Amino acid sequence: MSAAHDIDVDDEYIYVAQVDGLLILEVSTTPESSSLEFLLYLIIILIVVAVIAAISSVVYFKIFRPNKGIKEGT
Repeated sequence: MSAAHDIDVDDEYIYVAQVDGLLILEVSTTPESSSLEFLLYLIIILIVVAVIAAISSVVYFKIFRPNKGIKEGT
């Protein structure tokens, strides 16, 4: 793809003038996601974050802070 020299946009198309010709792109819109779909993704993200936090806590307290109540025998 070469550099664009001029760009024009209307309701249906984008026209891009290039050194080697004219590129015509069709304008389209993506469908809006529903609020229910957004809520589902948000819940999934929150669950993943909670699981990661729980695993991190277990690893921290088991590896880096072992039980101090166990005394070694002499």
